[in-house]
Amino acid sequence: RGERWCGARATRGVAAAGGKYQFEVVIEDEGLARAGWSTAAAALDLGTDASGVGYGGTAKKSHARRFEDYGRPYGKGDVVTCWLDLDAPGGACGFAVNGEDGGAAFAPLPAALAPGTPLFPAIAMRNAQ
Repeated sequence: RGERWCGARATRGVAAAGGKYQFEVVIEDEGLARAGWSTAAAALDLGTDASGVGYGGTAKKSHARRFEDYGRPYGKGDVVTCWLDLDAPGGACGFAVNGEDGGAAFAPLPAALAPGTPLFPAIAMRNAQ
């Protein structure tokens, strides 16, 4: 725990040109979290470079340090689902909170995350677990 953002990325991901995938994150305390997808080359501060996309507890989606309104805020006790649809033209990803889908956040996917590029579940947190 600390005032700085810290991130992590899964070591197993999706390297497919098609299909639908998802993972879930349980928010266990009041800190801030941002969950999403990234390439192996992405910064661990998810959503701050061209190689990752995220959705934060402040109801913002992020990519390449651009933060835009999306979905609803989430926090302690919530379950965040991060989904990936590689069957959609150009691919798409979005997020749900407690089963309530916010729709596509990125469609098509940014160029660095195009279908066929290995993508990994990722999370960044500040004062959170």
